[in-house]
Amino acid sequence: MRYTILVTIALLLSSCVEKIVYLPFPTTFQVILNISVQNNNAFFVEESVSGLEIASEIRNQLQGEFGFDEINDTQIEGLAFTILETDDIHSAINASFSLSYAGSPQETLFDLQELILGNRIGERQEADLNANGVSLLNQALMDIIDGNNNSLVIVNGTGEAFPEVNQFTLLLEFTATPIIEQKVEIFDPF
Repeated sequence: MRYTILVTIALLLSSCVEKIVYLPFPTTFQVILNISVQNNNAFFVEESVSGLEIASEIRNQLQGEFGFDEINDTQIEGLAFTILETDDIHSAINASFSLSYAGSPQETLFDLQELILGNRIGERQEADLNANGVSLLNQALMDIIDGNNNSLVIVNGTGEAFPEVNQFTLLLEFTATPIIEQKVEIFDPF
């Protein structure tokens, strides 16, 4: 009886094969834009985020379960924006937000048209992302994960506000999904 159990266990163990599986692990990082509007209702804002900051945020969210060496790929899955505050709830904005990385030309990330600030304070909204901006950000994330943490991701915003807003604050929350490569042993009866 014992011998039969041992033989059965040995056969089952010898029937295991190693497979590679890919696990998505969503993470987020944020950029806050404090925007001041000029006398002519135009605005320009630029915020730099270091690769070290982004790497630290992603590493913290991986919670020590996975290392950067286990990441096979990473993709931007989305961007949500939230108006945190404004000094005129009746004003609206038209704006374009772009980014650059490691000396690259700016690529448009998303646009906002006739967004009334007061109607959306504190409300998380999904942005319609531009493919070229997403591609550049994906490249930046892979470089950061591969250890090039010294470069800056620069987020720019330009636009106009009307009628009388002087300042507002916008939170950008990026969702990036690293794909973790794991080797697992699975039973293969064939």
